[in-house]
Amino acid sequence: MTRRGKAPVSPPSAVAAAIRAVEAEAAVRTSPCGDGEMVWRVFGEPGAPPLMLMHGGYGSWWHWFRNVRSLARGRRVYACDTPGLGESAPPPDRRDIDSIGRIVADGLRHVLEERGQRVDLVGFSFGGIVGGHAAPYLPDLLNSFTMVGVGAMGLRRARGPALERFRRDMTPAQLRSLARRNLEILMLADPRAVDDFAVHMQVTNTMRAVTKSRWVSATPALRGRLPLIEAPLAAMWGEWDWTAWPFFRERVAAVRAIRPDARIAMVPRAGHWAMYEQPEAFEQALREVLPERH
Repeated sequence: MTRRGKAPVSPPSAVAAAIRAVEAEAAVRTSPCGDGEMVWRVFGEPGAPPLMLMHGGYGSWWHWFRNVRSLARGRRVYACDTPGLGESAPPPDRRDIDSIGRIVADGLRHVLEERGQRVDLVGFSFGGIVGGHAAPYLPDLLNSFTMVGVGAMGLRRARGPALERFRRDMTPAQLRSLARRNLEILMLADPRAVDDFAVHMQVTNTMRAVTKSRWVSATPALRGRLPLIEAPLAAMWGEWDWTAWPFFRERVAAVRAIRPDARIAMVPRAGHWAMYEQPEAFEQALREVLPERH
């Protein structure tokens, strides 16, 4: 089955070179997904403690572009494309989050090389929602579950400027302009952080997205799944995350009501896409919330 994922707009040469450089360090693995394949990029030395990264809505593993190589120093990093996003084939039912979570859980079992080692699962935004639905299917494999900027907790959210919709009749210049505006609204706190890679990522991932994610973020779907997860739990946000500000206390309280010992971290000077805007600070915070491995 041919994988999805051809970019609708060619990247600038420097962005293309950067993508090739990171891709060159990854092993590509696949697992069954509907009528096709779920695609995984694997970084780091085989046998190192496994770390699984799940991207956000309308995204791909590129959400972790600035992190995969540094996190792979001492870890075996599994960065997947969620079913129906990035290069992965669509799931049988794009609105059944539980079944998508099951595909992801089965996929991890299929590609995981470090038998006998438990996995730290980190899910960003929609990836945290899907990861929260995958986690209960992995009681024997999960070392911890960390949510980054997640929704689907049934909590209030501040109103902000509306995101504009991509249309397939737009010119490349129009697509890039719209992507930049949406990144400034939702993803990055500092407009200066919206660089050429971020714009190319946003255009490419949005235009090839089949699984839509915005609807589930307004539901309490994740909140209902967290009590089923046995592994240690953590939650992280960028301190200027527009999807959570100014209601961080409510979110922390909701997580702690389910798991009083949950670890909480805020990434300074970062918006929703904290690991891209402040990669070093994010990775330091992640190391602090992950449990010690024995």
